[in-house]
Amino acid sequence: MSAPTHLGRKIEELMALKGWDSQAQIADAVEGLQRSTVSRVMNGKVDPDLATLDMIATALGAPLEALIQAALLDLTGKERSLSLSIDEDAEMAVLVQTYPWLRPVVRELASLSVEDRRGILAYLHAQRVLREGQSETE
Repeated sequence: MSAPTHLGRKIEELMALKGWDSQAQIADAVEGLQRSTVSRVMNGKVDPDLATLDMIATALGAPLEALIQAALLDLTGKERSLSLSIDEDAEMAVLVQTYPWLRPVVRELASLSVEDRRGILAYLHAQRVLREGQSETE
């Protein structure tokens, strides 16, 4: 079994608040979420996408930004504030080029709270930067 990740520990903390002791309870709470996915996320075997983080947050009745902060810490190794001072328009343009699937949801992102939008952008930015760094070393 892998060492617990920051995200895994946060999920465990949120599970405890609900009185849950099984990853299956998370998977059962949201249609389309598999227990094996929850396990891989909690053990750091995969970097979850936003849809997966959102499903887990929904199952736990927790704010998405709580899981994003923990996931960012796992991705970057650094504490990150969701109030990052980033040029949102510029970052969104780069992210849409990197992740074409984002194009149809850009308008929806604009309707989110500033904290949620910045958290999502920060998470996607960290994933993009890490992927670029990995491809340069290959």
